[in-house]
Amino acid sequence: MLVAGNALGRTPLSTYLAEERSTRIECEYDGVIYHYDVYVPAGYYGSSDKNYPVIFIFSPGGNATMNTMEHWIKAHHWIAVMLVESRNGPWSPIIGNFFAAYDDVVERLSISKDMKILAGFSGGARACSLMALQQFRPGLHGIFLQGAGFYGYCGDCYPGKPYVYASFGDQDSNIGEIDWIKSDYDSSGRFFTYEVFSGTHQWAPRDVAERALDWLSTRPVRRTGVLTAPIIQLLLNGSS
Repeated sequence: MLVAGNALGRTPLSTYLAEERSTRIECEYDGVIYHYDVYVPAGYYGSSDKNYPVIFIFSPGGNATMNTMEHWIKAHHWIAVMLVESRNGPWSPIIGNFFAAYDDVVERLSISKDMKILAGFSGGARACSLMALQQFRPGLHGIFLQGAGFYGYCGDCYPGKPYVYASFGDQDSNIGEIDWIKSDYDSSGRFFTYEVFSGTHQWAPRDVAERALDWLSTRPVRRTGVLTAPIIQLLLNGSS
């Protein structure tokens, strides 16, 4: 049984997290140690009755940062969770890192139940799409895809219906995935929109990132619940 505070080397829940900076957290899922960097906004400790929105960030090379989203995150006083071990490769550490970070941060900090956005670039985009489209954890409100689309395309097999904002450089070889998302997921524009900028296969420029986060954070909240999809164990036991 995981003992709150220090089992398996977990960073104690009593650890003070300084405002306006990122702190490395050690956490655990299914007996494996993972890490994430968490940014705590200014004023967090002065608003004990407030639950903060959070953005989870996935990078294809691991050690995610706020990247071009940093200014928006800080200006809007969001908590940022940046996954460390999640990177291109087998699904098990990607899912494990997200589950460990999610379960830890919602216990550690005052997190909104409904306003949780996932963002990632390239393979990180595909990873965060899996978590939200399958609703592996509650309150996954939206996805900011950068340079890649979904983890797969299968029409009605996406049980969750989060909002999706995609961005692609006009020279990105993945740009054709915009049409796949529209045809597979939502052609109405209610749940999906996108932006094409002048660039290649890259994180969205700051202005694009800020428009994406503005759009996602202002969509009406929908409560879809949590799924116990068998795909979780399939992916944990296999590879990407």
